Order: sequence, then C-alpha cells, then structure tokens
Amino acid sequence: HFSSWSITAPQATEVATNNAPTLSAKTLDNIGYAAAVDDVIGTITGADADVGDTLFYNITAGNDDDLFAISTSSGVGTISVNASLAAKSSTTHSLTVNVLDDSGDSASATVTINVVDDVGPVITRTGASFVSHEVATTYTDAGVSANDVIDGTVTVTTSGSVNADKTGTYLLTFSATDAASNTSTTTRMVRVADTVAPVISLVDGTTVTHVGGTAYTDGVVTALDALDGSVSVTTYGTVDTGTAGTQTLTYTATDAAGNTSGASRTVTVTDVTAPVISLVGSATVTHVGGTTYTDAGATATDALDGTVSVTTTGSVTVGTPGAYTLTYTATDAAGNTSGASRTVTVTDVAAPVITLSGSGTVTHEGGATYTDAGATATDAVDGTVSVTTTGSVTEGTVGDYTLTYSATDAAGNTATSTRVVSVTDTTGPVISVSGSTTVTHEAAATYTDAGATAVDAVGGTLSVTTSGTVTVGTPAAYTLTYSVTDASGNTTTATRTVTVQDTVGPVITLNGSGTVNLLDTTKPVIALIGSASVLHAAGSTYSDLGAAATDEISVYTDEGSSALDALDGDVAVVVTGSVTIGTAGDYTLTFTATDAAGNATTATRVVTVPTLVENLTSSIVTTSTVNENNAGSYQVQYNVSDSSGNAATTVSRTVEVRDPVKIAVQPLGGTLGLG
Repeated sequence: HFSSWSITAPQATEVATNNAPTLSAKTLDNIGYAAAVDDVIGTITGADADVGDTLFYNITAGNDDDLFAISTSSGVGTISVNASLAAKSSTTHSLTVNVLDDSGDSASATVTINVVDDVGPVITRTGASFVSHEVATTYTDAGVSANDVIDGTVTVTTSGSVNADKTGTYLLTFSATDAASNTSTTTRMVRVADTVAPVISLVDGTTVTHVGGTAYTDGVVTALDALDGSVSVTTYGTVDTGTAGTQTLTYTATDAAGNTSGASRTVTVTDVTAPVISLVGSATVTHVGGTTYTDAGATATDALDGTVSVTTTGSVTVGTPGAYTLTYTATDAAGNTSGASRTVTVTDVAAPVITLSGSGTVTHEGGATYTDAGATATDAVDGTVSVTTTGSVTEGTVGDYTLTYSATDAAGNTATSTRVVSVTDTTGPVISVSGSTTVTHEAAATYTDAGATAVDAVGGTLSVTTSGTVTVGTPAAYTLTYSVTDASGNTTTATRTVTVQDTVGPVITLNGSGTVNLLDTTKPVIALIGSASVLHAAGSTYSDLGAAATDEISVYTDEGSSALDALDGDVAVVVTGSVTIGTAGDYTLTFTATDAAGNATTATRVVTVPTLVENLTSSIVTTSTVNENNAGSYQVQYNVSDSSGNAATTVSRTVEVRDPVKIAVQPLGGTLGLG
C-alpha cells in the first residue's frame, strides 16, 4: 500500500505601517539649587497612536556637566537631579529630550528647568549653645559667622544682651540674610550664676594641743563671701577632754546662692599620768602541783582613760615544784605605764593519773588473738610515768579476766586502774563465695556453680550447704543460697544471683553462594520497522525500512535462606533490598532473623547485574536478495546476537517487485492500489 499526501497553499504576509510618537515642550520652575542627587524634579510624557508600543526617553542635548538624568517607567520619562546644582553659572537649563518607540521612530521636545536660590546662609556658632557665666565678671560672647553657598560670607546680626552683674538666664539670637532674602537664625543661652563659695578663716590656726582633764574653748572662726560679705559659720563636732588623742572640729559656711565651703581644726588632747594597778587576791600564793593554776589577775584605773587593760607576763609550771613570779603591767592611751607582781609557790603531793587506752570493760570474741590496748600515766611533777600491767587473758576459754595497771611517781605517790576482759563466742563462720556474687549466664549453656567455702574462728573449716537451682532454658534471675552453722549454733548465709539471659542471635544459613553473578541467558528480540510484506515498483531504487532489536536479562529469583536459634529453634528470615535487572551494578540483599529475646542476626548476598546493551539495532546484520529491476518475490532477513552470545530468532520481510505500468494512481486524496 502507498501512503496519502496533502498540500497546503502558502499564505499572504501583511505589512503594517508604524506611527511615530509625539512629545510636547515642558517648563519646570522653582527647582531649588539644594535639591539632592536622585531627587525627582518632574516628568514628561509622550504620545503614540500605535497601541502597545513602549516609549523610551533620553536627553540628547543641553545637559551640561550632566546635571540631570532621565529614566523611563510605564511610558513616562522621570527627570531627576544627577549632580549638585549649587553655584552654577546658569540658573536656566534647556534640555532636548528624545522619545523613541519600539519601531525606532522618535520625536524631540525642549524641557526648560529654572533653578532658584531657596536656602538661607549657614550660621556657625563659636562655642556651646548653652554657656554658664560667673556673676560679677565681664561677659564676652564667643561670636558667630555665616556663609551662603551663593553669596559667600554674610553679615550676622545679634539681638539680646547679658547682664553679668545679675544672676539669671539670657537669650542671644543671631540672624543672617542672603541676597535672595533667605534668612537663617541660631541662638545661645547664657546662664549668669553665683557658683563660688565663701572663704573660711581659722583665726587660732588649724591645729591645737590641749591638756586632758581641762575645759576646752574653741578659737575664732570667720567666713567672707565675694557677693554676700560676712557669712555665718556652723561648727560640727565637740572636744572630749577626758579622752587623750586627736579630735576634729568641722566648720561650714553657705552663701545666699547655696554655695558651701568647709574647713577643719585638729585638737590633740594629751595624757601624762600612769594608771594605778590593784592585785585581785594575795601577792603570795601556795599551789598544789599537778592541778590547774588559774590566776586571780589584777585591775587598773587611769585618771583619764578610766579602766585600763592589764597585761600579765610570766607563767606557773604546775608540773614543776618551785617559786614563780607573775608581773602585771598597765599602759594608758598616752603611753604611761605602771607595774605590780605576785609570787606563786608550786608543791608536789598528788599521785600520777592513769588513763586506759580504750574502754575499762572489753568483750572479746573467742578464738581471736587478744591484744591489750594498754594504759598511760601522767604525773603533775614527773610528766609521763611508766605503767605496769598484771593479769592475763585466755582467748580460747570463755570467761571474765581482770588486768591491773599501776604507776608510781618520783615522790612515791602510787595510782592503780583495772580493765575487765570478757571472752565470748558470738561470731558465726565466714563464708567466701567462689567467684562473683552476681553472674550473667548465657541461656541454653550448661551452668556449673563455683560454690563457696566457710571458716570459723573456733571450729576452723566448715562444710557449706547450697540451696536453689538455675534453669538454663528459661531466661530469669535465680538465687543460690549458701549457709553454714558452727558448733555454738551461729549461722551465716551468703547468696549468689545468677541471671540467665538470651543474648545470642539465630544462625542464618544462605541457600547458595553469598555472591551471585547474574548471567544473560535471554536472546534478543527483533521487530520489523514497517510491514512484513512490501510492494515495490520495478526499476526504482529500493530502500529498506530496517528493523529494531532489544535485549534484556531474565528475572532474578533468590535461593532464600534459613535461621536456627539455640532457644527458639527455627526463626523466620526477613529479606530487605532488591535487584534491578535493567541496571548494571552490585545489589546487596540483607537477610535478618530475630529471636524471641530480640537478638537480631544479619547476613548478606551480593548480586552482580552485568552491563547490558538493551538497544542492539545498530548491530543487526541484514541479508537481502531484492533485485530492483526484475519483478518477483524477494526476502530481506535480519539477524543479531547480544554480548553473551545469545542469538535472536531470524526475522524476514517479503518484498514484491512489480511492473510500474500495472500500478494505478488514484485521484488526489485517495489511495494507491496495485495494477
């Protein structure tokens, strides 16, 4: 069969005529010379009869020094300041503005810009805007200056005045006007105030020495202020004539403006008489050696300071017989010192004091070695004295034993003390657990206990009884108890906790290898392009439509796996991952098995998919017997093999070569038939 054809006649092309835009002249008045760069000063808008045309604006002439710029937005030209307009020789600027449409047609118009001076002079004030000035001193203003951008230096006029002899606040106003009648002003506030305090004079000087115990009369103090004249003085503080030392009087004076000044005078009160010491008790004392000596002390009174502390020097050694002197001294605040003394005679009449180390009654466990804590003895005169111990303790026999301690000093004074030791049997045997008292054991494995031993202080090694069991097939905590009893009926126990737990996961067995190289065993498939039978006119060149060939790998089926757990037996295996047959590469399949205790085990299999050329069309081998010049039936055969050597099934096309005279041509729009 022949295909159908259709013919489309060419279409005419329309040619349209473009209308040029129009633009009218415009004047922008009163543009201040101080306008900032990028300030918008006006707009200009053109017109275009063509709907949809976009208009663009630019300045083509008259823009000296690039003072102005124009931008386009939504068909409107916006004129802005591009540089400073100040101090330019020309105040009128004529710009030629051009408007352009999409087709390149344009129009121009004049935009006149009139720049005016609308900014006053800049006044510069010397000094601060607020000034404090001391009353009664001449005030001279720091001055101001004014400069105008157009006119240069401009005269400044001052209004207002300052009365320097009267406190108060005064306002000075400064103004300057340029040739364009633009006026600027600034001000200065002057505060006239009284800030200087009066001057205090101490007629009798700033330091005075006064004898303690006599009345004190202060000297003359005056104060003089620059404005107010004589000002009253207030005195703070008093002089205590009964206390020797340095004391301070403070004076202040305040004028009518509240300014205050101060001064001070130092008064030193002196003391020249020493205190009187009185002993408490006798001046001679006899004291028994070995007992604590507490001195009665002494007191002291001073005419100025009253009670004065007494310092004692010297000491009494109560452990050494003899005569000791204690000296008492007292010093008043002025450094006047007096003294007194006491004689203390120490005698030896007391026996040593025995001190047991530990308790006077001891309970000792039978079978254990007894080591006595001993005793010490101290004599008031001789110091440490040796102690003699009599008596003994039989550790293996229950009963009460008395130990006697005695000590004698050099004067023959003797002291004794005793200790009672009671030997008893109250301690049970000691159990030693072999190994740890807490054991973790793997479920399903045979458990063999390490056992325990026992030793008694009296009975020696004793047998131990074990109670409790461990079920290795059931995860749980089990307690084994060890007990032993000695001949006295004392029983001791110990325990071991055995925790049976399942921590080992199942064993996974892969069916087949852990690595699989997937082979291509599928042969390619050839598909004809066009019909399997073709009618061709003899005498014309035959062009075969050809064929297409594709190749693929067969579906991958995993061999699977199995899992066995020591406790749970067979366990299910979960497989994750997949193999994409159409994409070359290594694919990992993960096999996971989890037992009832949550122990998970994994194994993997790597499947390698080889590189596959899926489109083998370019490798097709074509065999043709077609003779274009002789009518007849011919065969065109197509063959191809993939990279693994799999050959496709041969596909054929039948070509019928016919005499063209027998082929009838149908009217336009119909079909071709065979004659």
